[in-house]
Amino acid sequence: MQLIVPYSYPDQPEELRVCMYIQDRTVTSDFKESDQEFIIHPKFSILDRKNPFRLLNNLKLVRVLHLLDIYLDNSLPAAFQSLAHLRYLAIFVKAFDFKWVSHLLHLQTLRVRSSYIMISSAIWKMSKLRHVDINEFPVTVWEEDDEDHIVLDNLKTLGMCSMSMADMTRKFWDKFPNLEELKLHINEFGDHVPYHFCFFPLRLRCLSLSEIFLTDGLVSSITNLRCLETLKLSEIYFAGEMHWDLSDYTFEQLKFLKLHRVFMTKWSCSVESFPCLEYLVIKSCPKLEEIPDSFKIIQLRSIKVIDCHNSVGDSAVTIKKVSEDLYLSSIQLHISEKDK
Repeated sequence: MQLIVPYSYPDQPEELRVCMYIQDRTVTSDFKESDQEFIIHPKFSILDRKNPFRLLNNLKLVRVLHLLDIYLDNSLPAAFQSLAHLRYLAIFVKAFDFKWVSHLLHLQTLRVRSSYIMISSAIWKMSKLRHVDINEFPVTVWEEDDEDHIVLDNLKTLGMCSMSMADMTRKFWDKFPNLEELKLHINEFGDHVPYHFCFFPLRLRCLSLSEIFLTDGLVSSITNLRCLETLKLSEIYFAGEMHWDLSDYTFEQLKFLKLHRVFMTKWSCSVESFPCLEYLVIKSCPKLEEIPDSFKIIQLRSIKVIDCHNSVGDSAVTIKKVSEDLYLSSIQLHISEKDK
């Protein structure tokens, strides 16, 4: 049974509406606390300045709260105090402090869009977290002794986080033994040598890296991820010669590769570099001259080239023709100057 109940306050303007989705529960007319489980998704007018949390005082058993389309004000911290049963929380706020939600011990998914993140190690005591999706927040090694034993077995996705190479140790990633998807911005400042071999969670299936210098040590670390199926690189730079040579590297299980604003002029690899690759996306790589010839021998399913030099698109056309003649299978090809 699914019941959809529209609710509005007597003095509420027409633009402001709240919908509550209730499954397999009986709802009383005065919304008393019993066994109700609500999913609330309010849609507010941009011009409305009223407190969007008044209703939540009577819905303390709410489990899912999706508010990414609403810019929240400073009443946010107080509103969360009574929502101890939340499993899913998605919010859009100017500043966000992890301490606001550290008491939500049942929370499984946390999504935040904010221009300022205040970090607190208390967030990592939320043992039921599965998915953390925040536009960007810093991650540091814990200093308190009692936090050395924290292990988040349930965490599957983490990002976008930023951390230094010095903190990317095996001991740190062991705190997330089942992490499968990571979005990471590596800070390369300080006394740390940028060519250091990095550690990543070994069970990663999806890795996104942004705003970094791509070094041989970093590439070696990535190729050690035997379960990696998706790799996305954005805002990538090279020290010295802008030549990305992967001839001696193998991405064993990689199926999807996206290169966005990777500032290389030449790219080379062997047939063995991408034995399982199916999807290749190259976007806004203004200095790249062409796609390596070795891709003619790889059984790709799709090539997408966006906002690159004409020669990159020409090489994609050649790869499509040769590969299809060789394997008698069609490759989807998309070439455009900009996103459409």
